[in-house]
Amino acid sequence: MDTVWHAFWAYVIFRKKKFLPLAAAGAILPDTMNLLAVGYNFLVYGFKWDVYVAPQMPKSALLFNSFSHSMAVILLLGFVAFMLHKKIVPFFYGAGFHAVMDYATHHSDAYTPFFPFSSWKLVSPVSYWETAYHSRI
Repeated sequence: MDTVWHAFWAYVIFRKKKFLPLAAAGAILPDTMNLLAVGYNFLVYGFKWDVYVAPQMPKSALLFNSFSHSMAVILLLGFVAFMLHKKIVPFFYGAGFHAVMDYATHHSDAYTPFFPFSSWKLVSPVSYWETAYHSRI
């Protein structure tokens, strides 16, 4: 799912909560490296659709992406936040929501929910950007 839509759905879900800004930030953070990679690739390769949907990223950025989309990491950090500083826990609500939505909308670029403990990927039958997997709908 596009980052903008993560923010939109976080707003829809958390709009009546005082912690909305924190949850919305959490819903955006997992895609930070993607946004930076897209911006860089637009500068280098021009404004092309394939540069937008499948940006080239260095291995360090891919590693961050794997950590930031891992439900295991999000839950672990959320638990630590709960134990140490409860006010930032809603940030992890947003990040968890982001990860779940990506698990449901990514096919060929599926994420690993239990990274770094497992390399298993949750491959959705639906892709928000791949026409072979219902993106036109």
